[in-house]
Amino acid sequence: AAATTPSEIIEAGNQLELALQEDDEPKGSYVTLGCEILKFTSNLESLSDTNNRHLCGLLTIIVQRAYGIPLSKETASTFVEVTCGSSTFATSAVYDYPGVDCLNPFYDCAFLIELTPERVVDGEIADIQLNLINGTDTKLGILVLSHEDIVGASNNTLAETRSIGTKGAKLQFNVSLQGVESTEKEVKTRDLLLDPTAGDAVWADVAHDLEEAGLQKSDIEKIRTPLANVVNPQSKAQEPSASRGIAPSLDQVETDSFEDAAMDQGLLRVTAVSGKGFQVRKTPFFMPNDMPDVYLKITFGSSPQVWRTKTIENNIFPVWNEHRDFPLASHGQVIDIGVYEEDSKKGDNPCYGSVRVTVGKMLLAGGTLQQEILKDGQGTSAFITVRCELV
Repeated sequence: AAATTPSEIIEAGNQLELALQEDDEPKGSYVTLGCEILKFTSNLESLSDTNNRHLCGLLTIIVQRAYGIPLSKETASTFVEVTCGSSTFATSAVYDYPGVDCLNPFYDCAFLIELTPERVVDGEIADIQLNLINGTDTKLGILVLSHEDIVGASNNTLAETRSIGTKGAKLQFNVSLQGVESTEKEVKTRDLLLDPTAGDAVWADVAHDLEEAGLQKSDIEKIRTPLANVVNPQSKAQEPSASRGIAPSLDQVETDSFEDAAMDQGLLRVTAVSGKGFQVRKTPFFMPNDMPDVYLKITFGSSPQVWRTKTIENNIFPVWNEHRDFPLASHGQVIDIGVYEEDSKKGDNPCYGSVRVTVGKMLLAGGTLQQEILKDGQGTSAFITVRCELV
């Protein structure tokens, strides 16, 4: 066995050789792991460039809710089956239960489909099928979403409520398609191919990268030769001019790439608004009742950063109205909110429970959502209100 973390692999240059051990004794065998950070973008060029890619894009499907299920409460037990190519997913079933409207059910499920080269054909994904099913196999209706439907929407994000079936039911959903932003090496190679006036130093850097990627030197020269031939030999002796166009420096390429990435991702402002439903704890021996002192610990996506709000003391309706801005990569990112009681006497700060919600669900709800705090998977009758907005 061997153990490491993604950060250790990245710090080692995106590739790390590990010694295999058994009972803490080295076995003389090694394994090499690679890791890279991919940035998603609304630009879908990567779907058409599947060569030498492990991942071409990301498809996010959020099934929020249905309206007008054409059944009685006693027989309704519906769920949505999602199919895209060979991948099939399903939401949880919603049936009649106190406090649950099973005829206008909330599913609130997000599915992330990694678009590997095998799942992309000629730059397009397979049709997405949303099947509304009752019980085990009674189909109430089906929606089919094509690649053209998604890319025809703003930012490749289709957020709609559509009729499903023939008996008046409707389904609310969100589908988002994202490509993978070109890596630094791909940017350098692309700029060299587009600008044959690039100098030998730039070409040597790119040729080294291509050789590391597994290309033979003879194949690399086949790329270089036609590029060299299209350059006017007389122009080589002349000073570069603005009219000829000059290959951008590597520093400029890196700067432009970073700025473009930031523009593609955008920022999401998360606001911890308020809470309600916290209980006053009774104390023995005629002592004053214990009022809750509540604070939140919030994480966003895979970021290790933990945001701790201020503590609202002696209040069963705490109001924070604090916000933080986070880089937004996808609607599938999760906002994780831990709810804590600050106990200055014991110092153990017990946890009331937590709230987990996706960005997509927040935005589909209009940006503000009140969620019940769950403890060990059970509701607590206490709630947190959180707000999200693009900035």
